[in-house]
Amino acid sequence: MKILSKVAALTVILTVPALAQQASTPGVITLSDGAVRNGYIVGSTKTSVFYLESEADEKPQSVRLSQVESVYLMEPSDYTKAMALFEDRKYSEAYKRFEEVKKKYKKLELLPDNFHHLAGYYMLECLRKQQDLAALSKAVASFGTPELLRENQQQQLETYPFWNAVNAKAWGRVIRMAEDWQAKRLPISIRAQVAYCHGLALENEERAEDALFAYAVAMTADYTQSEVIVRNAVLNSLRVYKSLPSVKKALESKSKDDPDLRAAAALAALYERAGFGAGVALPAEYKVLLEYAPEVVVPAEKEDDPAAKPKEKAEDTKPAVKEKPAAKPAAKKKPTPKKKPAPKKKASK
Repeated sequence: MKILSKVAALTVILTVPALAQQASTPGVITLSDGAVRNGYIVGSTKTSVFYLESEADEKPQSVRLSQVESVYLMEPSDYTKAMALFEDRKYSEAYKRFEEVKKKYKKLELLPDNFHHLAGYYMLECLRKQQDLAALSKAVASFGTPELLRENQQQQLETYPFWNAVNAKAWGRVIRMAEDWQAKRLPISIRAQVAYCHGLALENEERAEDALFAYAVAMTADYTQSEVIVRNAVLNSLRVYKSLPSVKKALESKSKDDPDLRAAAALAALYERAGFGAGVALPAEYKVLLEYAPEVVVPAEKEDDPAAKPKEKAEDTKPAVKEKPAAKPAAKKKPTPKKKPAPKKKASK
């Protein structure tokens, strides 16, 4: 018994300094009675929350979870920097920063919306954005189902099975899931992912027309944010178009009459001119399609044409001069000289 009590005492002695040495983040603990504790949250167990009243403190204070109404964690600067890299689409660099943040705030993992789990979530998103699906599948399996308070993150976690199925090339499963999700109300970013995965499956099942429709949904659903999905959906569509017998024949004969070739050419032109590539150049194998693209007139070019400006001004001034004679209302007064019937009577005499 003495040995056990010594071990227990040693555990308590070691735990407190270990918590103190852990990274802390500013936060607010609100108690059930309305009292508030401001400080630096160090970590938590299943029964207590530990915090420092100031960063200089060595020994953390504790509050039992049964007395806690809520815990609010302020965003630490290292997490903010990682998010900035993510939003700047530097996913490889962001992944490394999030990995550091995840390790650093491990002791916060039992708190809601904590930065250990948030960093882990964005590590998954970095892998998805880079289309490293093998690594994503492994990471999702070990991530578990932590309580993320933000609805968009919970929905994204529900979408990862699509990517797992794509990684496994389980095309039938992808198609079944996509069809089941058709009637769901989804955020546009999730809709774009589901449509893209559906397009991949349909393409691999040699359903070209259906695949092109699914890719069209993917590239237009969330054009401003899902840049990787948009780019890949366009490139995959061009691949499908080039595989069509009619397009192959038209390219061989250099005919511009085939509607599918014209559609592919227009899509290639959009990739080049409308930013669908998100900074990635159109691959050489699809540049031939640009020869069949329709001429695009940019309205700004007409406005900047110095020869056109004087004409526009001259035309604008002409109607102003024509309409200006305020005498026109006076013309309506012509009926007033209706008193001239008198001369008519004199003439009859």
